[in-house]
Amino acid sequence: MRPYILTSEEWRERRAQRGRRRALWLAVHGYDAGPRWIHGVEVMG
Repeated sequence: MRPYILTSEEWRERRAQRGRRRALWLAVHGYDAGPRWIHGVEVMG
């Protein structure tokens, strides 16, 4: 198998990491783009 081919699980993790980084960057710049779900509970706001 080619080392640069990712499994579907690896793709999901990379996408999730990208979303976390984006939320952090936006928070640093004053925008609230935090998680919509925390520990399985939807956050309203």
